[in-house]
Amino acid sequence: MNYAKVFMKTITLKTQDNFLIKEAIDEEYLPPPWEKK
Repeated sequence: MNYAKVFMKTITLKTQDNFLIKEAIDEEYLPPPWEKK
């Protein structure tokens, strides 16, 4: 097994997860909920 590839894939997935989480937070909190209504 190529551990370097597995390691890089794990890093890539983690980065994508963090980006998606950040996007979800941005959508949830920006603009603030009270400004949406």
